[in-house]
Amino acid sequence: MRRFPKAILFDFGDTVLSHSGWDDLAGNRALLQHATENPDHVDEYAVRKRARELDQFFIPLLNSTGLEIPTSLFQSTLYDGLGVRFALSPAEREMVFYRATADFQPVPGIADLLEFLRGRGVRMGIVSNFPFQPACIEHDLKRHGLLDHFAFVATSSYYGIRKPNPMLFDIACKRIGVAKGSVWFAGDSYEFDMVGASRAGLYPVWYNPAGQKRPGDLEVLEIREWRQLVGILEAS
Repeated sequence: MRRFPKAILFDFGDTVLSHSGWDDLAGNRALLQHATENPDHVDEYAVRKRARELDQFFIPLLNSTGLEIPTSLFQSTLYDGLGVRFALSPAEREMVFYRATADFQPVPGIADLLEFLRGRGVRMGIVSNFPFQPACIEHDLKRHGLLDHFAFVATSSYYGIRKPNPMLFDIACKRIGVAKGSVWFAGDSYEFDMVGASRAGLYPVWYNPAGQKRPGDLEVLEIREWRQLVGILEAS
C-alpha cells in the first residue's frame, strides 16, 4: 500500500450514495406537469417509448466512443421531437426529472469514512460517470449532510468524457490541487474506476461489498466495507 494519501477522489453511484432503481415514468410525469405546450397530449408512457427509440441511437455511440450524452441534450432531442415545450431552463428541466426519478441514500459507513478523512486533512472530490449535471449530485449530497466534505463534483456530463478515459482523472487531479502520486481513487467499478485510475497514475481502491471476482490483475486495494479503509489508514 502507498503512503497516506493527500487526496482521495470518489466515484458517486454505489460508492458514496446508492439507490434502488430509476423510475423514468415518475420523472417524466413530474416534468410534464411543467409543460407549457403539449398539443398531442403526450403522457409519460409516450415519452418512455420515444426515449427508448433514442437510446438505440445514442447508447452505441456512447459505448463506442467513451463520450457522454448529457441528460439536458437527450431531453431536448426527446421533448422537442414530441412537440412538448417548457418554460424551464434545460438545467431546471433536468433537475425536476432527476429529483422525481431516484432516491439516493448514503452507502453504509461512508459518512464515518468522510469524517475521518476530513479530520486527517485529506482533500476529497467526486468523479462520476453521470449524465446529469453536477448540481444534481450536489443536491443529494447536501440533503444527506455530506456535500461539505467534497471540494468539487466532476461529472462526465460536464466534461463530455467518461471513465476510464484518463483525461477525466487528470482534470480532477488538477482541480484537487494534489500531485497524482499522492491521490487515491475509490470506486465500485473495476472496469471504469480501477482501470481508469490505474491508467491515470492514481492509487486504485476497489470498494467491492459483494465480493465480486477480480476481472483483472491490476494492483488495487480491495475492501468490502468502508470501515476497513478507516482501519487501514489508521494503521499507516
